[in-house]
Amino acid sequence: MKKIITFISCILVIAVFYTCEDYQDEDYTVAEIDQVACELLDAFEVDSNFIVLKPNAVIDTLLLTIADTIAALEEAGQVFYSNADSVWTFDVSTSTDTTLFIFDNTAGGSETIFYLDQYTDTDLGVSVYEKNGTPVTSVDHSIPLEVVANCTNIKTRIVYSLIADKYIVWFSCEVATVKKFNAVVL
Repeated sequence: MKKIITFISCILVIAVFYTCEDYQDEDYTVAEIDQVACELLDAFEVDSNFIVLKPNAVIDTLLLTIADTIAALEEAGQVFYSNADSVWTFDVSTSTDTTLFIFDNTAGGSETIFYLDQYTDTDLGVSVYEKNGTPVTSVDHSIPLEVVANCTNIKTRIVYSLIADKYIVWFSCEVATVKKFNAVVL
């Protein structure tokens, strides 16, 4: 019996040494666009390249069409766009729980990525609509693990496939404490 236990113990020790080779450190690289967003969100407090957007207009129910809404938002200056060196700070504390902005993608590419420092689907809702009112579905709503590990400020990464046009972005805050958040749009 003692020989069997010794034999089984030896086999287990050998098996452990051979299987440990599978658990080696791996080097992962963060995609360049994700790294840019990470650096912007990490350094924007000491940098002057951030823009605060506060709602300047109350969008009431008298606006009957999407075109009327877009015109009112543009007139109020509630417009943001893809910018490779800016962090957009959205301050919605002066409005109700729902804030609309115009996203001007006329100079942007077809793949547009929203990086937010708040979690969506729990604290903050983000919805994008075409000018005709049709909702735009995100292409990807995941964050690669290497981004999670290397950039603690990115809580949400949403990828949209957009044509060069203007869109309505609807931010809705479910929690009273989430009234101000930062975003990078690349």
